[in-house]
Amino acid sequence: MASNVVASEMQVLNELQAWFDSHKAALADSGYVAEFAESPRGREKPSVTITIAATRRIGQLTVWSTGEAEVSMGDADSGAVAEEHREITSKIGLDRKSVV
Repeated sequence: MASNVVASEMQVLNELQAWFDSHKAALADSGYVAEFAESPRGREKPSVTITIAATRRIGQLTVWSTGEAEVSMGDADSGAVAEEHREITSKIGLDRKSVV
């Protein structure tokens, strides 16, 4: 039976890239602009960032190899920006169909 627990520090980044790769076309087909970026090599805590933008909204998720995550969401109409800090310990949240 497969485990949903992220085993190694780098695995969380690999899982996130796999999620992005498998959803990028669907996001584009739905009218979103989606970008994936890796931190420069040699950083003490490597990270990846996914940015997804629509006409009036933008969301950004940065995840570090330690499982720490920052989520930012902005709305152009209201000017509101929401930010959250999370800890990612499993890939369950990445498997949810409601993400896209």
